[in-house]
Order: sequence, then C-alpha cells, then structure tokens
Amino acid sequence: GFIGIEVKYHENLIGKAATHRSRYDEVAEAMGCFKAHKLPSLKTQPLQQIWRDHLLAGSLNQVGPFDDGFFAFLYPQGNQRCAGAVAQYRECLSNLNTFEDWTLEDFTSSIKRHTSEDWVEKFHDRYLNFGKLANFI
Repeated sequence: GFIGIEVKYHENLIGKAATHRSRYDEVAEAMGCFKAHKLPSLKTQPLQQIWRDHLLAGSLNQVGPFDDGFFAFLYPQGNQRCAGAVAQYRECLSNLNTFEDWTLEDFTSSIKRHTSEDWVEKFHDRYLNFGKLANFI
C-alpha cells in the first residue's frame, strides 16, 4: 500500500488555477468518490491542488501494484485557509475511502505515541514551536 502526502505550511491555496486536462476527469470518474455536481468546484482554487494530488493517488490505485492507498493533506491547525479548503473539499466527496486530512499537530502527536526517537521532537520544535515567533512579532 501507499500514502500520498501533500504538506502545506503557510500556503493559502489561492492563485491562478492550472490548465485542466481531460485525464483528470477520467481518473476522477474511475475513482468513484466525487459528487458529480461538485466537479466544477474542484477545477478552481482553492480546491484544485488538493483535487489534483488526490487524483494522483487515485491513478496509482488504478494502475499500480498496490492493495490499498490513499491521499493525506497535512497542514498546521492554525492555517485557516487550508482548514477551510479541506472542509470545502470534503463536501465534494461521496466517500472518504481515499482521502484523509490531518493537522501537523495531530500527526506528530500520533507519531510520538509510537516512538521516542528524538527526530520527532526536532520536527515539532522546527515546524510547530510557534512560540519562537514571539521574538519576531
């Protein structure tokens, strides 16, 4: 199996949408997890990048030698743009079998429950210790 992960940190998922390709529609239909009436929303920002990453994982499930696989969107809980986009994205799905959204905080907490390796603390300190920013504000 596999997990495809997209990590956003400070991004707002706003910008010019990429050119749409007919292959996206083919993969989306084969995945069977999107509400048909919501497809136009998936082709625009802020949802398009999440959709395209999800489609990449879906295409691997279709052609790869995998028994299982899914896409996870990972972001800090304080990134309200990502949280809002994920909420909108979930509304476009008819099932959640191939999509997960995790905050970095929940993700690292989960890892900490399974290992005491110091890289987890170093990761948390580097990316989630927002108290360090107080000196710069």
